[in-house]
Amino acid sequence: MRAYLTKFFPIGEFRHGIGAGVLAMYVGIIELFLEFVKPVTLAMRLFGNIYGGEVALAVISALTLAVVPVALYGLEALLNLIQALIFSVLTLMFILIAIEGHEPEEHHPAAAGETAPDHRAPGGADQSQPVAA
Repeated sequence: MRAYLTKFFPIGEFRHGIGAGVLAMYVGIIELFLEFVKPVTLAMRLFGNIYGGEVALAVISALTLAVVPVALYGLEALLNLIQALIFSVLTLMFILIAIEGHEPEEHHPAAAGETAPDHRAPGGADQSQPVAA
């Protein structure tokens, strides 16, 4: 939870100077605002695309015979399915971006005398070598 909040309120950036800290806080506030705006914009986009397709279908239906709109209903159903897929993929991406860790991964080097991970030769013989310090 703390790592997630430091995405929006990066207090640690003040170690690099007051300007960097103020800029990071400004960007953090914008990021916090975007966390609430993204779902709303996704919903409006999905609604607009589906509604626009329905309006276009209604206009074409009013201007043509009854056979053409039946084929267009199938096309409209396919387009709505694609829009729902895009909506769900974008939602998944936004969720993954929101929950990913923001600290760099720490790699601990092996201490002197420890062996490296098990690397076996094609014949199955153990090829582990001590790690040089």
